[in-house]
Amino acid sequence: MSAAGPEHGDALALAERFFAAIERCDIALLRHMYSDDAVIWHNYDPVDTRLQRPAGQTVADNLALLSALPRLILDMKYEVWHQERTETGFMRQHLVTGRTADGAAVRLPVCVVGRVVDNRIDGFYEYLDAGQLPAAILNYFAEAAGAAQ
Repeated sequence: MSAAGPEHGDALALAERFFAAIERCDIALLRHMYSDDAVIWHNYDPVDTRLQRPAGQTVADNLALLSALPRLILDMKYEVWHQERTETGFMRQHLVTGRTADGAAVRLPVCVVGRVVDNRIDGFYEYLDAGQLPAAILNYFAEAAGAAQ
């Protein structure tokens, strides 16, 4: 079934609404756009030794991270380079831009693969070079990981 079929709705329109909601920090809308048991995976997530792969985030953990973004990346915007429908949802390449509170520029290339079921995001795979993140953002990730343990 294509990503424009009834199960997936219009996956690109969903992706556009999703990233616009992140820019506005509309957490209530983002919560509604995720399926209840969605898993959000990042290539920098810690490896679950039992699974031998990164376990990913729950929706609640991801929404906590997204709610912190406005204070981590000021004036955050997405510059879309490429996006397309896939058999299971969408793929999008974009540049995250903004600045940190101490004035450091943020220019982070990201690739996202989203799985869409019943016109909601059911899985999210985000690939980025964490080494390009400013120190303030890396510190937030380290603190969040320590609090989760």
